[in-house]
Amino acid sequence: MFVQRVLRISVLAVFLGACLSSAMGQELIAPVRAKLVIPDKKLLPGVPFAFWVELENASDGTISIGLRPHLLVQRGALDTFEVSSHEFPTLVGRESYLTLAPHEQRTLSLSITEAARYKDFYGDPRLSPPGHYRISLRLDGAFDDFIGPPPKPLTVAGIVLTDVFEVERVEPSGSDAAVWQRLQESHNQRWKLSDWWSGSNVIDEILISHPDSNYVPYAVLAGAGRPAYRRRVLETIDRFPSTPVIEELHVIASQLLAASADDLDRYAKELASVRESKRPTTKKFASGPE
Repeated sequence: MFVQRVLRISVLAVFLGACLSSAMGQELIAPVRAKLVIPDKKLLPGVPFAFWVELENASDGTISIGLRPHLLVQRGALDTFEVSSHEFPTLVGRESYLTLAPHEQRTLSLSITEAARYKDFYGDPRLSPPGHYRISLRLDGAFDDFIGPPPKPLTVAGIVLTDVFEVERVEPSGSDAAVWQRLQESHNQRWKLSDWWSGSNVIDEILISHPDSNYVPYAVLAGAGRPAYRRRVLETIDRFPSTPVIEELHVIASQLLAASADDLDRYAKELASVRESKRPTTKKFASGPE
């Protein structure tokens, strides 16, 4: 009886494995080690986040991978969903594929201000609420471009799956709770990360009604392209030095000061902050006159 039971279990395992392989479409997993990094593990609800992916070709051959990103998300114990980008690739400019030499390492990054251009990627309201999130990233080559699919390299080795990164969206309190409630009310309880760049008047309300809220740096970052907000960037850096978006604000400040040449000392300070950063999402902007 024991042997028969073991055989039945073995047959069932083979059957389920075959079904799973069929459901996945026989997709190949590329021999690439991939680590997802979200630099801040504790975030307010409804705020955008930057991330990067550390890649290593673990094989002895040259391989290529697709760069269309999909966030695979588990919120809490049961809620799982996927957020994909249907626009141009977001991790390496407008390139659709990345080729890696044997054992080559590369880091691909997406800053908050870059992600703001791809509203479908941060356009899912399920990424916003308080809670515990387990996030991984899948990279593939399934792009539908308006001029047709990009050429596929002969060395494409399959999809890439990162490890899982855990993030906590904290339950806000005080003025932060008031702001989160107002954000939700302004979008019928479906506030999306991309809504910061939608031109909503609620961004102005945050600065006027809740100037001490930890949401203020996000409002300033989102409005930094508007003349009325530019003077607030340096003020926000000084008032909120520990905000998760401090490095993004340093980048904006260095760009604004380079264009105006009003305060060369402060410009040098802001540019130095960008150049000394350890984050790939910041280092890519470390340019300026020597």
